[in-house]
Amino acid sequence: MSHSADYKNDFHYRNGFQSGVKAERERILKALRAKAATRTILETLAAPFYIEELEETIVEGQDD
Repeated sequence: MSHSADYKNDFHYRNGFQSGVKAERERILKALRAKAATRTILETLAAPFYIEELEETIVEGQDD
């Protein structure tokens, strides 16, 4: 589906958007892996991450 008369140019906008989504996904995963790396398996089993903690980690990463 095109949003302009010249649909060939839409590819570049779509490609840019998809690149941004991919970069954001990678940033979030990196932040979560860094948070998980600070815990042992036993700590994780005893006190799993809760969604509030994960949200805080994601937001903190946006400040970088």
